[in-house]
Amino acid sequence: MRRKPQTIASIVPEFNKNEFNFNKISKKEFLFSIPFSNVNLSFLINNSPLTKYHTLICPDVEGNHSQVLNIESITIAIELLLLFNDR
Repeated sequence: MRRKPQTIASIVPEFNKNEFNFNKISKKEFLFSIPFSNVNLSFLINNSPLTKYHTLICPDVEGNHSQVLNIESITIAIELLLLFNDR
């Protein structure tokens, strides 16, 4: 069940607890969570997958951050990917 897309009004949005955020996902969408690189990573089912097994990896969901890709998130993603011996 795909969610209605949100309008993007800014490239640096503030967290809005009334809009969709990853704290609002269904328990059915939550796969697991692990501590990694000084943050808790949540692995979630992507309701709008681009490919088979497309999963969302969300750092610090409990921290109530806006959905913005930042240098910390990119660094975590690269560190995580480098752990896998698979191209």
